Amino acid sequence: MSNFITIPQLIVPNQLQQDEYRIKFPCTREGELTFKNKQINENIQIPEIIKNIDFINPNNIRLIIKTNKEKNNEEIKTLEFMCTRELNDRDILYFIYVMKKNGFKSTKNVYFKYCKNHHKNIIKYKFTTLDILITNNTTNYYINSSSYTTFKL
Repeated sequence: MSNFITIPQLIVPNQLQQDEYRIKFPCTREGELTFKNKQINENIQIPEIIKNIDFINPNNIRLIIKTNKEKNNEEIKTLEFMCTRELNDRDILYFIYVMKKNGFKSTKNVYFKYCKNHHKNIIKYKFTTLDILITNNTTNYYINSSSYTTFKL
């Protein structure tokens, strides 16, 4: 008889081992991101040409509505496109070109984020002028008292 105990290995699903990349657009206020001159809401129909871009996951395009309980239930809306791989600047420029050609625009020239693993900012771009803001990859974590509503588009 052995003195050793066999412990089964913990199996981590592949999806938890891979990095996630997403492009996040603010669309709360007038002049941020709009589609065909209308505010973005849960009924938006994302054009098929955008869904068919090879690095966009067509099954994971979402509208996120964050309700901040500490600020009188202020709502912040974000349109998020999950990516199938890490993107380079050329990919980002192509994606924005296709978005603009298909009815998306911003009159405020808002910054949108290209992020890794949800909260880790990689880079910010301005939607209209495509100016780039390099950010450091640190995130200040705090207790989140917000609630979230997610709509799959």
